[in-house]
Amino acid sequence: MSEVVPELAMAESRAQLADNAIEQLQFHLDFLKSRAKGAETEEIRQLTCENDQLRLKVRQLTQDLEALEVANGATLVPLPGPVKTPAITSALVSPSPLKTVHPVEDAGAPPAKKPKMEAGKPAEVSPLVTPEKKKERAAAAEKDAKGGDSKKKKKAEASGGASGGKGGKQQEAAPVDFSRLDVRVGKIIAAKKHPEADGLYVEEVDLGEEKTRTICSGLVPFMPVEALQNRIALFCCNLKTAMLRGIPSQGMILCAEGKTCEIIAPPAGAQPGDRVTVPAFPGTPDAQLNPKRKIVEKLKPDLRTNDECIACYKGSPFTIEGKGICKVETLANCQIK
Repeated sequence: MSEVVPELAMAESRAQLADNAIEQLQFHLDFLKSRAKGAETEEIRQLTCENDQLRLKVRQLTQDLEALEVANGATLVPLPGPVKTPAITSALVSPSPLKTVHPVEDAGAPPAKKPKMEAGKPAEVSPLVTPEKKKERAAAAEKDAKGGDSKKKKKAEASGGASGGKGGKQQEAAPVDFSRLDVRVGKIIAAKKHPEADGLYVEEVDLGEEKTRTICSGLVPFMPVEALQNRIALFCCNLKTAMLRGIPSQGMILCAEGKTCEIIAPPAGAQPGDRVTVPAFPGTPDAQLNPKRKIVEKLKPDLRTNDECIACYKGSPFTIEGKGICKVETLANCQIK
């Protein structure tokens, strides 16, 4: 019995040591878990911060790219918003199907349109056709036939007008040169930063018309807004109106671009509304340029300033009849955009 007691005491001692070791291991395990959780939270916070910074950088680069595209004469088209799909309602189940009664009509009367079946609605019973109804339908069909002819006529006139009025087809067949552009002198009455695009100015321009036009330009990287106030410049006026971040742009200012950007100035004495031509390429400008034909894009390679900073098309100067030529201050042999 005396030999068993020391062994039991030793076992209890070892059990106590094991319990202490387990407690220490549990403490260290909890400590490591808390540190790992804290490190994971800090890493998530850092990644979230970096993600926000990247998002802002992408947004800024997108705005800068849009500004450069506008400065190069590109047209920005707003992206359509998400399309909301209406919820599909369950179809009503009729306890007994309805039969459709087909009326008997005269051979001379116009055929009646069959009603369209819509989801969620039971079939409708066609009413009986009375003689009065037949007369009304015949009169409506005759009216629709006359109206269709008049609509086709108006559509033909409209398509001709969009291409230049009576000579619409002739205008489309005309040579692609500077005469297709409606370039006029304009005075910037007011200018301000675009509220939704950091790279754009919004200008109110007097072009000698009854109302001023709103024109957006990507000149923010090149000059302060004060440089545009009451500025006399050249504008292309027969471009299709483009929506730039919610604001309609009804034309384009013409500039020479190299290491910097300079607005093309008309000769002294030029007034808003004066037309700019290239005498070597006479012609009548389009009422509105067709964007699909890319007239401006085809003319761009030949629109440059010469050695004397004079704005030219294929080497011939921009001219206002009786007043002189158009030029920039310092940018020679540069692209006009």
